[in-house]
Amino acid sequence: MLRTLLTRRLYMPLASFLQGESMFACLAELERTQSWSSEELRARQFADLRDTLRAAGRVPYYRDRGYPADVGTWEDFLALPVLEKSEVRDHFQSLRNPGGGESLGHTSGSTGEPVRFTHGPAFRSRHEAGQWRSRGWFGVRPGEGVLAVWGRPVGPAREWNLLRLKSFLNHLLHVSAFDLSPAFIRALYPQIRRLRPRLVYGYPSGLEVLVRQAESDGVRLDDLGVRLVACTAEVLYGFQRDLLGTAFGAPVADVYGCGEFGAFAHQCPHGRMHVACENVVVEFLDESDRPVPAGTPGQVVVTSLHNPGMPLIRYRVGDMAVPVEGVCPCGRNLPLMDVRTGKTGQMVRTAGGRMFSTELFDYVNKSLLTAGHRQIRAFHVVQTALEDFTVRYVTEAEEPGPALAACEKGLREVLGAQVRIVFEEVEEIPRHPGGKLGYFTCQMPPQA
Repeated sequence: MLRTLLTRRLYMPLASFLQGESMFACLAELERTQSWSSEELRARQFADLRDTLRAAGRVPYYRDRGYPADVGTWEDFLALPVLEKSEVRDHFQSLRNPGGGESLGHTSGSTGEPVRFTHGPAFRSRHEAGQWRSRGWFGVRPGEGVLAVWGRPVGPAREWNLLRLKSFLNHLLHVSAFDLSPAFIRALYPQIRRLRPRLVYGYPSGLEVLVRQAESDGVRLDDLGVRLVACTAEVLYGFQRDLLGTAFGAPVADVYGCGEFGAFAHQCPHGRMHVACENVVVEFLDESDRPVPAGTPGQVVVTSLHNPGMPLIRYRVGDMAVPVEGVCPCGRNLPLMDVRTGKTGQMVRTAGGRMFSTELFDYVNKSLLTAGHRQIRAFHVVQTALEDFTVRYVTEAEEPGPALAACEKGLREVLGAQVRIVFEEVEEIPRHPGGKLGYFTCQMPPQA
């Protein structure tokens, strides 16, 4: 209780103050607006959209392409071109507002193609508030204990140490999804018991490994007082929902988003996925970039509403989802969607029973971008045996050697120095049926 109060009343307000915008003020606002009518929400969204376009008028990329500094109707907005990942990758500097003051981020998601972006104080506060609003639907409040099975920085140890310090101050136990060996998980049991988390958060595949190991060891997790298990970054399968819900004795909710916009859609206790329309505009388009009717799968296209330092306007995320009509039984009038495709979770296995989330490859990619190694345009890892990995990569550089060396170092840091890594340059990496590249393919025989 004391640690919860210290986090909620001391550290989190201080962090918000230093960030420049109060997360708690944003949270109070979002808790009010979720009860507004659909018409009121739509009007507020359009007003914020016009502010975003005015900010975009100062951005060289949009100004040079004749984007309007304002729109009068939704139809005017829908006439604007769709922004592709390749454009953000190739025109990063010209997509930034000259005002600056933003923090740099990187993502590849499940595309395998690195994209850089920036987030400002308003975005960060509103994104965090959106997360806590949805957690509040299940009775979880800011400052309460959180168990997170998530990725960790690959690179300098100081980055991982800084993240662990921030996690501690946020009353959060950060479990690296890049080392889920039985011995590592067993060492966590006392820490989890002391934390008594109200929220469990992370990759479904990583949480599944944790739960199955606890079950094998006869360790109970359903008496911790968990109120919500929130899964994100991968497809949440039905069997995983049942497994996690039973193991923790709590409801399981899906969270949808991407690095460029953070989490912007959250399941409520009735199982419906609500869009945080106060933070983003989400569209669902067909192959001709026209809106699809409700109930029809469409490509997800998103516009950020509170990131003036780098506003992304009608940005194609790369996923498919379905717009849903009607009002949720929970009574909230936030728009509804149903995610049909996403990031499929797999685990990498190596000798000795060690297991890693495939998100580790995204973190390796981010470490390359952070270090300035941009010679690798995309890569895909193929595992043929417990200790054998082939990295197929696409490059336009004559000398990709430094990037390859950094990539190998990052992989060995997580997978172990003993693994065999072979690099193979290719002209292109075949995409999955859903249009994504993905990072990993396991070609090991079933008995391996």
